Amino acid sequence: MFSILICFALSIYEPLNLDDETFEWQLKNVPIAFVMANRPDISFCQESYPKFRAAAEVMKDRCPFVVIDQDATPKLRAKFGIFAYPSFFIFRYGRLTAEFTDAREAPNMLAYVERALGPDIITLESARDVHDFLEAYHTSVILAGEDLESEHLEVYKEVAKELRDILPFAIAKDADSIQQLGLEELPSLRLHRSQDRTIIDYPLAYTIIKESLRQWIIDNFTPRYRARDSVVFRDLSRDNRYTVLAFVDSSRKNSLDSMHSVMSSLVDTFHDNFTYIYSDIYDMGSIVLGLGFSGAKEPCYAICQLSTGEVTEKYLFPERRDPTPENVAKWVNNFMNGSIKMKIRSEPAVEKQSGSLMKLVGNQFRDVVRDKERDVITLLLVGDQAKRDKAMALMKEVADEFQRQRVTSVTFWYINLDLNDMPGMKRPEIEEPAIIIWPAGAEKQPMMIPTNIETIQLINAVLTQSQTKPKFKIPQKYNNDEGSLEL
Repeated sequence: MFSILICFALSIYEPLNLDDETFEWQLKNVPIAFVMANRPDISFCQESYPKFRAAAEVMKDRCPFVVIDQDATPKLRAKFGIFAYPSFFIFRYGRLTAEFTDAREAPNMLAYVERALGPDIITLESARDVHDFLEAYHTSVILAGEDLESEHLEVYKEVAKELRDILPFAIAKDADSIQQLGLEELPSLRLHRSQDRTIIDYPLAYTIIKESLRQWIIDNFTPRYRARDSVVFRDLSRDNRYTVLAFVDSSRKNSLDSMHSVMSSLVDTFHDNFTYIYSDIYDMGSIVLGLGFSGAKEPCYAICQLSTGEVTEKYLFPERRDPTPENVAKWVNNFMNGSIKMKIRSEPAVEKQSGSLMKLVGNQFRDVVRDKERDVITLLLVGDQAKRDKAMALMKEVADEFQRQRVTSVTFWYINLDLNDMPGMKRPEIEEPAIIIWPAGAEKQPMMIPTNIETIQLINAVLTQSQTKPKFKIPQKYNNDEGSLEL
């Protein structure tokens, strides 16, 4: 028996242990690798590593499992922004494509890697397939229709290939799977989020634009408030905002419905002044009691400061009060009036943007449009999604042409007014997308134009209003007299 145990122990597969010198050349030609950022001296890593190794043993012939220790990888940590341990990532040909955020258990790791090794798009061939698919994933995207247009399908495949490691993509073509989805109008493109019970439809009336579809998924795949997962509380240690915590019995539909109603209302009212997290009251029982709740009633709510990694401040919603959306909103408002001021409504900024058309958010608005050296063209996204897509296509076409001609004195941006403020400027009373031209110079005099115009009209408007007078040659396909725009 003793010798058998020794042989078994010696047969356990050990993941690759790489450092700054070996990581790139070992993985640059590897189609896919699952990587653990590790610190052997901390308990979380000590708990996770045996599970990671167990999953590696199962997958050893299909996908390399790699460990990078903190002390051996300062360059990798800087390059990929790794700051927390343990963290898990998918790398394709040495390029980081996604962080694994599910539970740090071997079955969850195996399920994630299995999906990553599979097709870019999963085919759902029955009602059972649809049920199992939606049960298996927190967030997913499904394109459905018995007769899908080739153009829609090609763009969908391209986006799925880019984002497949972040969330799963599926296609439903047969009548049973479509019926299971409860669809009445086809074709349909939907994003499903189970954490906050949300389904979002992407309009397919117009041609799908790859950039628009990709951005739509990026903007919507993370819930506005999040359930506990393997990274959410970790991330709060780097977030200086106060956090609204909700604790709910996730086995009871009435409790979940009440909590979702409250949290959705808070996000709509207070935007990014807080982070918003909910957890199961029994999973987090010690924290619930430690905060000062009796645990007898749920849902229950607390506002906490967690940026140090510990609860340094706490403010509890009284258990004797009915936790309706109105009552909880008043409680949060009272806390704000005594503790913090309203911030600018803003999405997170996108760092190191490249390309001809860039995303603008509320916190950046003043700095971008006040640029004295450049003419700034800003697309305001409001209203119907189909009109937004059409406006994005127009803006992108013009921005691409300016970039092709190497014009750097004119920059092109877009901003979603549903999610961002424009500090210093009253929100225009518009129901459809519009474009604002901010000419260069110390005294900027913005001019607004509609987006229901032709490409040549937008080009002429930019060139006419530009103060930088860029060297720009109108391409022959646009060079006619029919597109003049009266300014």
